[in-house]
Amino acid sequence: MAILRANNGMVMMSDQKTGNVTIDMSGRMLYATLGSRSFKRYLDGSVVEMKWDNDVRVVARLSEEESAGLMENCISVAEECLPQSEGATSEAIRKFISSGRASLKSDAEAVSNLYSGEIPVLPPERSFSLYVQLSTGCRWNRCSLCQAYSASEVRYRTLDEFRAHVEKVKGFFGPGLSARSSVLLGDPSALNAEQKVLLSALDTVRETFNLPIYSFIDLFTIPKSKSVMHYQDMKRHGLEKVYFLLETGSNRVVKAFRNLTNVTDAINIVNNLKTAGLNVGLIVLAGTGGKTLSREHVEATAGIVGQMQLGEGDSLFICPVREDEDSIYAGEMDKRGLVKMSLEEKYREADELLKRIREEYESTNGRPLSVKAAKYDLLESVF
Repeated sequence: MAILRANNGMVMMSDQKTGNVTIDMSGRMLYATLGSRSFKRYLDGSVVEMKWDNDVRVVARLSEEESAGLMENCISVAEECLPQSEGATSEAIRKFISSGRASLKSDAEAVSNLYSGEIPVLPPERSFSLYVQLSTGCRWNRCSLCQAYSASEVRYRTLDEFRAHVEKVKGFFGPGLSARSSVLLGDPSALNAEQKVLLSALDTVRETFNLPIYSFIDLFTIPKSKSVMHYQDMKRHGLEKVYFLLETGSNRVVKAFRNLTNVTDAINIVNNLKTAGLNVGLIVLAGTGGKTLSREHVEATAGIVGQMQLGEGDSLFICPVREDEDSIYAGEMDKRGLVKMSLEEKYREADELLKRIREEYESTNGRPLSVKAAKYDLLESVF
């Protein structure tokens, strides 16, 4: 028996034989559950399988052959549900059936062109955000822990370029915009833009999409250029929440990986954001420095986070660091004789980090840490 539901800009299709498939109103697959297996489609043309193995989140990319097989099964579900559909829902299902496997490649090419050759990365809890680029690249592109911008110097779009880019994003998603619940202003250096340009860009996003706006913050350069007053202006122009990546709270650990900064600056940045009335999404890495520096990483990070004025509306995510064998980070680990952690060990450290952060926060502030906290795999953050 086929079951069809449309809600929040998404079409959810199900048949008892195969499984469940969710698409947006433009006919793009978002999620699928076939039997006991769950999948998510990325706009870079890849599909990942997501599952829990005891307390470990496992996220693995499918091969092209596996992705093709998955799409065929999803199309079978759509064909079963099509007779029940009508209007815009029927049109979305028909488009999904007709585009099928080809949409993986065509969307990947379109997204690459739309975002200057980069595939955006979204913060945790922002899976259904649109992504617009005020800046491209990163002002600090020498970080061994991040490969996304290692060959990319930062560039800011002019307002005319940005407005044209926003219209292209709007056109690409088309009817699928109705499934998007917020807008991410990127890349990581976006909030470093000249303030007048930044505020005009925020106005453009708000006027175009009428959705909450979120962004990232850059520890390495932004403290010198933005004040509480700047952040307050951003909030008045529609910015609601800022996501901040804290690789470690230990200066010793961070300097081992060529991130030449004082990590205690993170406290001032987060507290300035809070003073301005903005919410914060704090992303903490588990496994930075491997087994060798684990205790120092955990204790120093808990000490730093404990001094942040986090509260209602904020969120905390503990994410295992990823060590691709060909990454600069993996090379630095080997060069310094640091022992890497398994994924299971990183998740155990994530539990310890969350425990120690809660303890340090309560000890420092005299009250429990009242934020949404979760473990999260950054591989789930691809656009």
